[in-house]
Amino acid sequence: MVACSSQVQAVASDYSSRNGGPTPLPACDDSAGPDLNSCYKTPYPGSGAYGVQVRIKRDVPFGFAKVVGLSSGTVRAKAAAVLSLPGGADAVSPVAVRKDIVSSFCNPSSCAGTTTTLNFDNSGYALLDLATRSTSPVAGGNVDTTTFGTWISTGYPGDLPLPMWYGPEGDNGFHNGLKTSFHDDGKTVLLVPVFDTSGPCSTGTCASPDPTYGAYYVIGFGAFVIDKNGVTWNNGKGNGHTLTGHFVRYIATGVGGGGGTDFGVHVLTLNE
Repeated sequence: MVACSSQVQAVASDYSSRNGGPTPLPACDDSAGPDLNSCYKTPYPGSGAYGVQVRIKRDVPFGFAKVVGLSSGTVRAKAAAVLSLPGGADAVSPVAVRKDIVSSFCNPSSCAGTTTTLNFDNSGYALLDLATRSTSPVAGGNVDTTTFGTWISTGYPGDLPLPMWYGPEGDNGFHNGLKTSFHDDGKTVLLVPVFDTSGPCSTGTCASPDPTYGAYYVIGFGAFVIDKNGVTWNNGKGNGHTLTGHFVRYIATGVGGGGGTDFGVHVLTLNE
């Protein structure tokens, strides 16, 4: 959890900055009693292994209290959140990857950081119609190239729930004109849906992709960083649709309380 811990500190520092506290935010030192300064604590009592508490201390001017000789005072506040598997996430890309491919690089304790190539000319990958989803298999809609490009570049606008069936793009991931939508700067995280080949049951009628509609049963999210100049995405069908990079652990914006397999993506859920 080292990588996630550093991201927790970054999120806590961002919260502190937006609420008038210091940045970077130091860890709390409760060895001699509760630390009353601005700090963060992870985990905190009662949160389990993956909770974070942010404490902010601010000196503020008083208004009416000045008439009794009080010009300012110290105000303290705190907020707490728990790191958990996502029940949904925001800014998800339509680029989906099969679960065994992601889990070969990420597990509940770490992501190996191994360079790999996601080859969309092979099975195990798909482009999803994220606007078409249901608790049962569903056919994909007619999403245009511009919309797909926006979903790839900035992510789908709004939380996408899990687990859920998502409709297929219909062109097996070879949609023309999408190469420039990918950020191949070696830093930007592409939040990818992870689909289960067996669907919600182990046999027959609920296979994923669904034999009737081609829908995919998404059970989690992975985080993929594309290497610099790591995109090959030719127009038309055929060879030449690959993303080269590595999977990372990542804290997404979304809804907590999910379950199932850990593919390296978590969310912080406010609970205090």
